[in-house]
Amino acid sequence: MYVDLFLTVSRNDKLISDLLIRDCRITGLYDGNGRQILDYDRDSRVQIISLAVNEDEVSLINKALKIGEVSAIVGNKTYQNHVCSTLNRDSELLEYLE
Repeated sequence: MYVDLFLTVSRNDKLISDLLIRDCRITGLYDGNGRQILDYDRDSRVQIISLAVNEDEVSLINKALKIGEVSAIVGNKTYQNHVCSTLNRDSELLEYLE
């Protein structure tokens, strides 16, 4: 499954939200103790989601987490195969991450 990451920041009493990275592959779901939640586990609650992204996108995600709120949203390529994460280079929020 794939999700898109959106960043929302508050600047000058104005909220700005935009797509940051599209098509991040979900590689694992974990509970609050860091134990992986398996398909047949219907009782555990997801606390952590691990995503596969390009190496150069990791630092941007870390900065985004410090300056605003990052949301994972199901995109239009949710169940396609062989999709790679892509940075939205047109995002107006990239200037805040550099």
